[in-house]
Amino acid sequence: MNKLKYLPQIDSLRAISVIGVIIYHLDINFFETKIFSGGYVGVDIFFLISGYLITGILYDEFLEKGRISLPNFYYRRIRRIIPAILFLLFIVLILSFFFTLPQDLIKISEISISNLFFLSNIYFHYNHIFYWGDSLEINPLLHTWSLSIEEQYYFIFPIVFIIFLKIDFIKKNILFFLTASFLFFFLLSNYLSFNHYNFSFYMLPSRVFEFLLGSILVIFKINNKLKFNLKYVHSFHGLIIIILSYIFFNNYTPTPSFWTLIPLLGGAIIIIDEKKNKFTHILQNKYIIFIGLISYSLYLWHYPIITFLEYFYIKKNFF
Repeated sequence: MNKLKYLPQIDSLRAISVIGVIIYHLDINFFETKIFSGGYVGVDIFFLISGYLITGILYDEFLEKGRISLPNFYYRRIRRIIPAILFLLFIVLILSFFFTLPQDLIKISEISISNLFFLSNIYFHYNHIFYWGDSLEINPLLHTWSLSIEEQYYFIFPIVFIIFLKIDFIKKNILFFLTASFLFFFLLSNYLSFNHYNFSFYMLPSRVFEFLLGSILVIFKINNKLKFNLKYVHSFHGLIIIILSYIFFNNYTPTPSFWTLIPLLGGAIIIIDEKKNKFTHILQNKYIIFIGLISYSLYLWHYPIITFLEYFYIKKNFF
């Protein structure tokens, strides 16, 4: 068994993901065609990365110490995530207080409160605030739905994973149970996306398979169950798959669904490709890695900046 090591391509993949999301939110058109109309799937790739890293951290600790410390895990998550999002909410509320209409301030305050408990995705769904269309342009905290999903997963998954590892039969067949869970949630996601789309888009159950794909990859890697010497496939192909998804997906592509497996496949190829060649050297240069390292801050701040600038420029109301 191998201890999980730092992979620079994961930070590169973070950069690719956040760039796709930012360009999508900028709503740039070229000859009446939106550039990166599918850039929103960068969030799905973030979920893949999170599943890979979180499972790797937990499984590494279990293999090394024979146990997993939940308090330490949650403390690390809180220290990384909470201060940044609290500062974001503070600034957004200050700007909203001075520059927006009262009804807008009330809505933003409600969303901010939901973010304190990582429930903004639930708030958006049950208040019929849709991600697509005009709502994408006029809600400075709409992007926080994905942060809520991540935190909900971070809270639930470690507990379930520890239970799995405490049962000998499941522990010995952990890959089987993770794969079975992946298939179950993948099928559930497809059903929900084609029958209850807004619920599927915002709610954790539809996104679990994306995290679990990352979990499966990292368990394979740590246990040496799969050799990642892909002879004819490498990071370049993974990047091409992701970029094609950014280009050809659009607001009418059911997400998450079986279509989401396409960009996830691209992300998985980049994660598992450890071959040294000219392209991986380019992909892992210090500038791309730097963007990946600050991707969380870029994701947090890009969308409020875009929406407030549009608010001031066009002088239209939020919501």
